Amino acid sequence: MNVETSAITTTAPRPQTMDMTFQRGMLKTLGINLYANIGKVLVEFIANAYDGDAKKIDITLPVERIAKARKQLSDARRSKAAADSVTASENESKPSFDSLLATLPEDIEIVIADDGHGMSWEEVKDKFLPLNRQRRLDRQGRETSLKSPGGRFVMGRKGVGKLAGFGAAEKVVLRTKRAGDTYATIITMTDSNLEHEQAQTQIPIPVRYEDGLPIEEQGTTIVLSKLKADAFKASAKTISDGIASAFFAIRSEEFLIRINEEPITQSIPDYEFVFPETLILDQIKSGDMADDTFAVPEIGSIPFRYYIGFRKRSEHLSAGKRGARIYCNNRLAAGPTLFNLGTGMHSFHSADYMECIVEANELDRGSVDLISTSRTQLQEGNEIFEALQEKIGSLMRAAIAKHGAFRERIASAEIDNDPKGQIIKRSVEQLPTRTRKAATRLLTTIAAQYGVGTEAFEELAPIIMNSVNATEVLAKLVTTGTKPETVTSILSQLRELSEIELRDVLKLYRGRRGGISKIQALQKTGHELWKKKGLEKDLHQLLKDNPWLIRPEFSTYVTSDERINTVASKLAQHLRVDQFARIIDGGEVDNTRPDLVFLMSDRGSEGPFVIKVVELKSPTIPLTIDHYRQLEDYISTIERWCSSELKRTIAIHGYLIGEMPADNTTVQAELSLLSRFQKAGPDSQIRIVGLTQLINDAWNVHIDAIKAIESELDDDDDGDDTYAAAKMGGEQSELILSEPVAESSAP
Repeated sequence: MNVETSAITTTAPRPQTMDMTFQRGMLKTLGINLYANIGKVLVEFIANAYDGDAKKIDITLPVERIAKARKQLSDARRSKAAADSVTASENESKPSFDSLLATLPEDIEIVIADDGHGMSWEEVKDKFLPLNRQRRLDRQGRETSLKSPGGRFVMGRKGVGKLAGFGAAEKVVLRTKRAGDTYATIITMTDSNLEHEQAQTQIPIPVRYEDGLPIEEQGTTIVLSKLKADAFKASAKTISDGIASAFFAIRSEEFLIRINEEPITQSIPDYEFVFPETLILDQIKSGDMADDTFAVPEIGSIPFRYYIGFRKRSEHLSAGKRGARIYCNNRLAAGPTLFNLGTGMHSFHSADYMECIVEANELDRGSVDLISTSRTQLQEGNEIFEALQEKIGSLMRAAIAKHGAFRERIASAEIDNDPKGQIIKRSVEQLPTRTRKAATRLLTTIAAQYGVGTEAFEELAPIIMNSVNATEVLAKLVTTGTKPETVTSILSQLRELSEIELRDVLKLYRGRRGGISKIQALQKTGHELWKKKGLEKDLHQLLKDNPWLIRPEFSTYVTSDERINTVASKLAQHLRVDQFARIIDGGEVDNTRPDLVFLMSDRGSEGPFVIKVVELKSPTIPLTIDHYRQLEDYISTIERWCSSELKRTIAIHGYLIGEMPADNTTVQAELSLLSRFQKAGPDSQIRIVGLTQLINDAWNVHIDAIKAIESELDDDDDGDDTYAAAKMGGEQSELILSEPVAESSAP
């Protein structure tokens, strides 16, 4: 018989019952897992004080001492790690999580004191210490004890909050006294209390008493010590804000919360827009909300109160603060959450500023527990949650639509009052009648989303106004890296304007793949002819024909504004490009003028306000510092000319494009070039672009666009692949000045 695979039989009788036991450290683990930072710990103790009918709670949090002690621990760990790395071999090196268990000196304490009714020793024994005591159950086991002795609807339900302290400390001391008693009861809970070697059903907790106290004294004080360093990463402001959010609905005159003697209050922002529009901001600040209900089959209608406010554009909310917060019995029960709002809806960007406050007390007054223990979400997978989600989601969608219309009205007025907005609007007014209205609506959409006068508006508005149809609009939005939700929002606007085949966009991008293939082939030829033959003329012509390879927004729009053409002509003559180029005999290279110049012009000014200079080098030679200095000379020449002729400072940027030197080069001129490349930042006047990087950037941008468009076509349910568009003029125009250059020989 194979002993390893056969069943092992015994003669012992099989038991009819078995014991479920608490294993070593279980209670402490519950505290650690549910309350992982000091903010959550304090919220739990504040809720207990509220349920104890306290009028106020004072928290003493030694912020500076905690920060100093944490830094000392961190410095010591780094020093030890450095020493260990010197002595330990590679095989002996293992990750250490000991830092997560580090504690601060025991004399650093957090004190939480309330003036609630407190507890007698019998209540500590029978009500506080029993784990998972269901405080709302009556003698018949029904949840009918919903209120405190003082008449408050209680927040507590599950009976595990007493373990909260172990999320932030290894020692928790509770001192409590009820009015009418002459003593206080003091219990001490520590890691050693709760970590027994044997399985336990009961754990002895040390208790002592303080006698001879005034009979009228009442309240509870909790002292946390041996604080866990890892639980105190949040700043004092973050902790205060979290507490304020958790108890948003509580008025300070009813229950005052203070940290280091500073009251914590949740102030109502000065929202720019409130929904429903029957409410006004002053009403919300005084505590008013809109009343509503949501229906649940076989249960009935559940009432709730709510308002939805939109902060000002300067008060953009982080992702973790947008959407609905659900409160039950004056405490946060779930959220913030957007309840699966679709990002494709019109004006979805308004969600970035939206706060939806919901008071749904009935959710926590029934016989079913609908709130998760962590109080970050409601229990899902039931009819009540689904009905609430649908109701609040529909209210937020309606609010977003109303706020979008409000922002568009504001944006229209801002455009009229902004100098650059007026320039763009005048450009729109010059468009044909059939496209003028469409362009105006699209311009307003951009202004409402970003705000007139912002950098984003001044970048996107000209791009869209310069585009001749929706094909170019979509192409430019995608290639300039506009956020997906922004593209979606604008596309929904385009759909309403006029029809255009989305497949035209796909054709445009698939056609551009040809340009990418050509530059790939040119680079390959350059490697084959390395330092044998110059291909600068081929590269020049390719980028002249396909300027979007350099940057997606470089295109060949030509303005009809005579003043700009005049400036462009004068600059071209000064730089000797295009028809102003001097005749070059043989293979001589003229190093006194650049290869390509892009003029970014403003209709409202006397000339260009941005000049982009491009210098190209043959793919058969590596770039060197001399090429970089050559481009610097071009830029210096243009700066002097602009200062002399235009009497104003012009932004001038340079692009040096060619084959990057090998990483292991020993040639000093190439090393110097690589040094400049590595030190360059986003604000550098000259950008060095290797051909490989140029190809990869162009490929990634256009392939991503192709995939996005193909996906959109696949998702079109009715098979009508059309989008709205308009032919548009623009604020900015670009005029490419270029001149064929003779092939250069390798230096």
